[in-house]
Amino acid sequence: MHRLLVMFFVLVFSLPEFVLANTDGISATASTRGKGTMVVGSNPYNFHSTRLIEGTINISVQEMGDRWSHLQNIDKINVTSEFISGNTHYKIIMNKAMARHPYEKYPTFFGVAYNEEMNGDTFIGTSQLPKLTPDVALWGWAKVVRDNKVIATMVPAHVKVMTSSPLKGIMLEIDTENQFLHEVEYGYFNIYWNHIDSLTPPTNHEKKRERFAWMFLVVLDIGLFWLVLREKQTNT
Repeated sequence: MHRLLVMFFVLVFSLPEFVLANTDGISATASTRGKGTMVVGSNPYNFHSTRLIEGTINISVQEMGDRWSHLQNIDKINVTSEFISGNTHYKIIMNKAMARHPYEKYPTFFGVAYNEEMNGDTFIGTSQLPKLTPDVALWGWAKVVRDNKVIATMVPAHVKVMTSSPLKGIMLEIDTENQFLHEVEYGYFNIYWNHIDSLTPPTNHEKKRERFAWMFLVVLDIGLFWLVLREKQTNT
């Protein structure tokens, strides 16, 4: 019985982590280029106060599955955006996911989320935007470069890719919550392109495989527990 108990606890505590650690994750990509708008003024979500920009954004993400700790299997992100405002060239680089909100205001889904409701009355993100369900959403830490000079690092950033209204397109937010990016005019960036040039959405196949793995582990654990009880009854 002792050996069965050991096997049971090994499966309960070790196998789920093994399954998640060895998953390839669920990947998605998106990109666009061309004219967009940049919010200006004290309110980063006032889309009645904008100026035109010309730029690009390329997004590649990998959602690594459910986990218990923000230190385990952190999602992978790779975002590069370049845009020109007036005569100034900016470049935004994001390659470190924000596994949790720095002030614990709301969940960041370990960095990457697919088809999750946010904004509006969801208590995830700002309520100044309507309720949205982005195809791809990510939170990360950004490096900001202005005219080839780094002006800020580890700045909180958020990207949403949406294929449906009310805000169809791609939105890039840099420190819109705190507006501590003092090196730029209003302390933040909120860039919006109302079109998506390319999108490779996450595949349901990977999600189904992960759910099946978890169901298999649950059934296996129940079976082992039943064997332990049966052996105990036999010995008594």
